[in-house]
Amino acid sequence: MQGWQRVASACLWLAMAVGTMGAVGAAEPTAIPPELEMREIIEEQAAQLVRARDFAQIDRLSAQYVAEGARTSSGLWISGIFLGGVERGLTKPKPTTEEGWDQLESLTRGWPRSARGRGTALRAHAHDISRRGWAIRGGGYARTVPAEAWAPFHAHIKRARKYLEQEKAVASANPDYYADLISLIQSEQGTGNPEPVLKEGMSRYPGYYPMYFAMLNYLLPKWHGDAGSIEKFASAAVEHTAAIEGEGMYARIYWFASQSEYGDDLFYRSFAHWDRMKAGFDDVVQRYPDQWNLQNYAKFACDAQDTQTLAALLERVRKPIIHRAWGNQERFEECEVLAGRIRL
Repeated sequence: MQGWQRVASACLWLAMAVGTMGAVGAAEPTAIPPELEMREIIEEQAAQLVRARDFAQIDRLSAQYVAEGARTSSGLWISGIFLGGVERGLTKPKPTTEEGWDQLESLTRGWPRSARGRGTALRAHAHDISRRGWAIRGGGYARTVPAEAWAPFHAHIKRARKYLEQEKAVASANPDYYADLISLIQSEQGTGNPEPVLKEGMSRYPGYYPMYFAMLNYLLPKWHGDAGSIEKFASAAVEHTAAIEGEGMYARIYWFASQSEYGDDLFYRSFAHWDRMKAGFDDVVQRYPDQWNLQNYAKFACDAQDTQTLAALLERVRKPIIHRAWGNQERFEECEVLAGRIRL
């Protein structure tokens, strides 16, 4: 069996395994790869299928993951991770010339489209257009962008948004359509309103995290919002998803906000309420009790100086620790000291 086929088989098995998880009270999974390894497998599966130009298989798997609502052991949607791998396969290496970008757009524009999965091709094409704009703009603050870069950047962003909106009937069969559209509106810097997009997306895919994370990015202080807007949004998101997530969406939104903006200062620079975030994490780990969720929960308990919760969670942490959850070994050891597990 070829390498890409092994990865595809492994990921299909993961999707089926994940499809049986997530029920309240479920035992912690032990027969599937750890969360971060699982994500790498899913992304590599997609990237290898792109390199093999097996677009029919990409379409089929993408549609299957969406239809089944397949998730990783931590509760993330496999469909979104898979699409991220498709993007990685298409843009690695990233084009460096206009001719290179033209060729990439031609590839995704001419992608053979199956009846079930063609939304994957539409989204990939829109993503190529927007990535082309960002390659011109660069990822720095607005003040660092050359004046001559703004016009082509906005032209490509508007072109990508127009393309997605024109293809909505098919593209919106994938929940990432709504996350992508919100991100494009964010990039246009004040020329659109993402709230109607979010409202429609929530009505169709109420528990799809990337859509909420895209809206959170829009509301970050460095873009179009502030800490108060984020808190209001987090509370509204919990109300909308309580039936399927409990309080979990509150924890997930501020978890993402910490990664995107606030870092270890979440409880000093935002309006995040630890008591509510703790209740959210309780719901998250009850539904998805893997080590990635558990260790991130413990790290936030440490940031909040909640020594009782931290000590209880550390009893459940398996070694070796997941360094990406804690930041580094030193931070983990500081939290052990705070919990009274070790003494300096």
